[in-house]
Amino acid sequence: MIDPSSLSIQQLASVKEEIEEEIKSLRLSVEQLSMAMNRFSASHDAVSRLSQEEEGHDILVPLTGAMYVPGKIVDTKNVLVDIGTGYLVEMSSKAAQEHMQRKVQMISTNIERISAALRTKKKHLQIIMMSINMKYREQQGASVAAK
Repeated sequence: MIDPSSLSIQQLASVKEEIEEEIKSLRLSVEQLSMAMNRFSASHDAVSRLSQEEEGHDILVPLTGAMYVPGKIVDTKNVLVDIGTGYLVEMSSKAAQEHMQRKVQMISTNIERISAALRTKKKHLQIIMMSINMKYREQQGASVAAK
């Protein structure tokens, strides 16, 4: 980080805006990762519940977020898992649960890493804000002394 005492108020204000944008971006990343983690966790739970069901059990199959059609469970031991970019892979229920758990762990690690960067950025913002306030007071003091 640049020594804030060597910057003018205008430069500090520019740095402040930049840090605020970075903080906003990091917060958004944490929010998006949290939502993804919740989806993988819900998928893990759904596979767990499915493996306890009996074949032939009636279910509602989602077509969209608000539309369902009736269906029957034909296989509780295997599921199709979206592994990204539209690719589906058939996995055993146990393998699917392990896959979802690995995804949750990976996302959790990323959230922790980004949260640490967010804390650092917040500290930098505090330093910049204190420097702006100090320089502003110095300017006011100098203008009062000049009168």
